[in-house]
Amino acid sequence: MDDKYLRKINFALLELLKCSVTGDKASPTISGLSHTGWKYLLDAAQVQGVLSLLYDAAKRADAPEFAIEKIRGAALGTARSNYRLWAKTLEIVRILKEEGMDSIVLKGPVTAAFYPIPEVRRAGDMDILIHEFDMERAIKVLEGMGYHRDRESSVIHEEAMYSPEGYCAELHRRMTEEMPSPKMEHVMAFCLEKGFDTGRYVTTVTKSSFPSFRDDFHAYYLLLHMLNHFMGKGFGLKLLMDWTYFFRRDIPSRTKTRIKILIDRSRLTGFAATVTRICIDYLGLEEERADFLTEGKKIPPEAADSFLDDILSGGEFGDNEEGRMMATEGRGPVALWKGFHREMKRHYPEESKNVLRWPFLWAMTLYSFEKNNRQMQRNAGIFSVIRNAGKRSAYVKAMGLFE
Repeated sequence: MDDKYLRKINFALLELLKCSVTGDKASPTISGLSHTGWKYLLDAAQVQGVLSLLYDAAKRADAPEFAIEKIRGAALGTARSNYRLWAKTLEIVRILKEEGMDSIVLKGPVTAAFYPIPEVRRAGDMDILIHEFDMERAIKVLEGMGYHRDRESSVIHEEAMYSPEGYCAELHRRMTEEMPSPKMEHVMAFCLEKGFDTGRYVTTVTKSSFPSFRDDFHAYYLLLHMLNHFMGKGFGLKLLMDWTYFFRRDIPSRTKTRIKILIDRSRLTGFAATVTRICIDYLGLEEERADFLTEGKKIPPEAADSFLDDILSGGEFGDNEEGRMMATEGRGPVALWKGFHREMKRHYPEESKNVLRWPFLWAMTLYSFEKNNRQMQRNAGIFSVIRNAGKRSAYVKAMGLFE
């Protein structure tokens, strides 16, 4: 598929997602897609993790029967998977509470609650935030429930635990991995402290109640989650849909003020403005509901367009384009080295505490990239990684990240 046709398919997907948000009927461009065009659109939606969201919009667009059935199958499969994940999440939260440990559910059901049909937001695992001092106790509790710890899948801010059936529960000790901005670290520490202390917030989904962040902390976490993936391989349209549905609600002005303060103090104003502008322009977020995130921050249109292209080309977790490993804070060898060092610490959180082991861990990080590259049948080498990181560093500069 040539680049021009691929771009047409990607923007057709954006329009269909927008119609799923607004309830509008798609343009004749969508209705007139060929059988092959619909096939490519569904493939793109699958890669982006949003296929299950398209049923009503595709029906209104007079999509061919095979497309409707594929979307319907994805939606039903997602709903079944979510019910199992949510039940297991409730079980873990309940048992942790019985053992005297507080927890906050991240993403999953508490973010799906903002969708018109929560069951169709795809989730792959369970994300549960706990106090860092409770981590080892929590791991032992889950091991008593039959879960086993997967150290290879664990990173610096979370521990991955797998149930006998293969479901993954990620126990988070932080909102995200370590960031290069001390200001952001300070704000995250504040959110963690207040999130538990003023917590006792619950989000109700399908008559089940999950402990959750209050709205200002929840919005900040969604933004951090996008940033965390962006600084790695990237993120896809599903996280933009989360942002869109979060702000399509009636949010009190005082909550908006608190959200803006958290973002501004973290020096994430440009990142939030760019993400929000894309959601307004392409995904049906009403400007009047989120203009407080874009006012006063001018992002060059070409930077926003390049950032959107990065999202479209990378897929849900940035795995759809060769050469992706990280985004850097700038150009040049120093910035590249800092980004590579950050990736090493993310993949080897415990081992990297010993400075003497860093050379070995750098080599292991590079080896892991090459191994994953071969497993995914790619031909991307280290020079492709350098080129990609340099290209993505331009978005970092335009958005004023960490300045």
